[in-house]
Amino acid sequence: MRRCQLALCIVLLAALAGCPSSRPVADGSIDRGPVADRGTAEGRGDLGQPDSLLPDTKPRPPARWDTVAPLAQGRMWHTLTALDDGTLLAAGGMISTSGYQGLKSAERYDPKSNKWTAAGEMSQAHFRHRAVRLKDGRVLVIGGCGTSWDNSCMIGVGADLYDPKTNSWSKANAMLVSRLLHAATRLLDGRVLVLGGHDNLGVHTSLEIYDPQAGTWGSPAATLSTARLSATATTLPNGKVAIIGGSDDTKALASIEVFDPATGAITKVAATLKQARFSHTATLLNDGRVLVVGGACMVLKTDVCTVDSVEIYDPATDKTATAGSVGKEYWAHTATLLLDGRVLAAGGEFGNRLVPMLYTPAGGGSWSQTASLKMGRYHHAAALTGEQVVVAGGWDKDDNELASVEIYTP
Repeated sequence: MRRCQLALCIVLLAALAGCPSSRPVADGSIDRGPVADRGTAEGRGDLGQPDSLLPDTKPRPPARWDTVAPLAQGRMWHTLTALDDGTLLAAGGMISTSGYQGLKSAERYDPKSNKWTAAGEMSQAHFRHRAVRLKDGRVLVIGGCGTSWDNSCMIGVGADLYDPKTNSWSKANAMLVSRLLHAATRLLDGRVLVLGGHDNLGVHTSLEIYDPQAGTWGSPAATLSTARLSATATTLPNGKVAIIGGSDDTKALASIEVFDPATGAITKVAATLKQARFSHTATLLNDGRVLVVGGACMVLKTDVCTVDSVEIYDPATDKTATAGSVGKEYWAHTATLLLDGRVLAAGGEFGNRLVPMLYTPAGGGSWSQTASLKMGRYHHAAALTGEQVVVAGGWDKDDNELASVEIYTP
């Protein structure tokens, strides 16, 4: 009964019907930047035998989660962005103890000292926003809601820029339209693509691109084939962007579109998801395929189901294939690519939130359990620092904002 009530209110919120006491859908997608920024995973080797061709067979310690220094402010629906120096930026988010209130504040975590320090304030509150690290190291925070949750909470919520060198924020030029439940990704040329989402007038088909050098927004002539909210946008190795799934506000979408920034054209490809879904995660694997995990599937506008299936989209062949099951429904989770090419799916609203799962692409692909979180959480944020994954904040099972932070060592 609780899930049905929650699902109904989620959809009503997405439809801008105004349900301020409910929780909107999270798309949970993570922007990790283009392939060139990920670094490479090198073999550990045997330093005692540099000329040996034998693989390293030394046992590694088991994977584990460690509790580290907490956030100064408990927050959910925030973003966590890895900076060039290995520190992490937690920006914005929301607290619900006195109604839905957005946060202007930001914090910066240094894994070496295990300390969080204040990182200034944005020009306005942002939650359910996007955050993209630019090539010059700055962080662009995009859209979302402001200081409340209602049917116009995203109106006038623009973009802010964080400069890690000065530990300060500046207000960026306004976007062309207000957006909530939108998708964003950095293009290979350093610009930032933002698409879909909705405002108080409805769901968008439009795209816009931010040019960091000029500080301006522009809009390609092409538009999406269908309006999409809670979709994902993934920059591919060839520079194109795969736009997967989402909802048009009446049903979940199985369709996939590809945007070419070189021409400004959008193509609705032949491949489709086998399970229509929104609020999923999409992770670019090292071989160029895209791993799509979980999400929600809207059967009717008054009936939302959650998804335990996993699919892979292969842009080279324009085909999708099933990629096993995580064994439980995954929604409001995070998915993070590890240095060794595996993907860590952690947290989420339903199922056993304490047991993350690992996807191994090798050998045809498989899922396995890994070490358990110490605190179940959803609507949290995650980021890779070195070979470790940091998860921060979110909601606990009683819908309380969390300040707790954990770090995963594979």
